Amino acid sequence: MAARFHNSTLKNPAARIVPVFILDSFGEIASPDSKNFPRNAIEFYSMRDNPKERLTRMLHYLVGFYDVQLDHQELSHSDSEAIDDIFPRQKVDTTCVAVEMLESNLGLNEENFIKFKERAAALMHRFPQPPIKRPNPPSTSIDEGKRKLASRPSQRAPTKPKSFGSGEEDQIVGEE
Repeated sequence: MAARFHNSTLKNPAARIVPVFILDSFGEIASPDSKNFPRNAIEFYSMRDNPKERLTRMLHYLVGFYDVQLDHQELSHSDSEAIDDIFPRQKVDTTCVAVEMLESNLGLNEENFIKFKERAAALMHRFPQPPIKRPNPPSTSIDEGKRKLASRPSQRAPTKPKSFGSGEEDQIVGEE
């Protein structure tokens, strides 16, 4: 129940889904294989939309692990259609129904994720990103930095050595 509650409160689709444990045929607690369990809601809902081999294998594993019973009667749209015409649609519908049933078993709520994405999109439009200011690239070597320092003109004016008692004490350096 704690895992289902955690999953039902998830809003960020990139947050980790907690697996729901089951009792196996021997009455022992079993957890799903981590390699065949979706990491987050993005990966979970992509099983419905993306026919990649890994995701299809993951969906078949989860259907078997959670013992999801897919009723083929509810998938047919009318009794008068031929089975050959229904089969391609039925495969897509079966996948959608399997994901929906797994969604309820795991306690996920797709509406939370949709609202989260809508709020994030609204915030992106409300507060545009400021431009990124890049600093000057660092010098490539230490010798190059030393050459730059050596080539700078000196800011101090040259001074004449003063001799005491010659009357030049009152004179400002650089004025003549």
